Amino acid sequence: MQDVYFIRKLEQLKVLCDPIRVRILWDTLDRAQTGTMIAAHLGLSPSKVHYHLKELERIGIVTIERSEEKNGIVQKFYRIIAKNIRLDETVLQKYRGEIPDIAHSLRENLIASLTKSRTLVDKALLSQPEVMTQCFIVTRLTPEQYQQVKGALDELKRLLGHYQEQTDGQPYHVHFVSFPLVNSTPGDREAE
Repeated sequence: MQDVYFIRKLEQLKVLCDPIRVRILWDTLDRAQTGTMIAAHLGLSPSKVHYHLKELERIGIVTIERSEEKNGIVQKFYRIIAKNIRLDETVLQKYRGEIPDIAHSLRENLIASLTKSRTLVDKALLSQPEVMTQCFIVTRLTPEQYQQVKGALDELKRLLGHYQEQTDGQPYHVHFVSFPLVNSTPGDREAE
């Protein structure tokens, strides 16, 4: 499995605009699974999941990690190709107008990642509540300040990526997200 894979093609972006496909990718992050296993976990029909897996495989985002024969039937175990799938910034700028569902897809991806974080935090709080670190900040930033914050987060991503290959130490889940709040005026604290 690669560390990072960048989406650079319009076709890949279009395929990833389907929220079901985003959920499938999240489901295959931790381990390879068959379409039937994914369908059961997501509450979808196996045929629907199989269709979406084929589309994800066609654009090179999932791969068959292994095949096993069980009762004369060959089971294919699918896995996402990288720990991190990122949009190349130039693709988003270049094709923004051609993909009306991009905002919806990004929203669904964020919701899926928050759901994953919620599941993991529930387990962590039961076992070790004292080691959890949390930060929630709503602040105002100029474009220059945002670029500075983004640079610091990119540096943190590089550092964490370097640690991903370690076999010693305890696994940690790190999740951060930033986005501008819309329709917020000075003094309007409701959005905050």
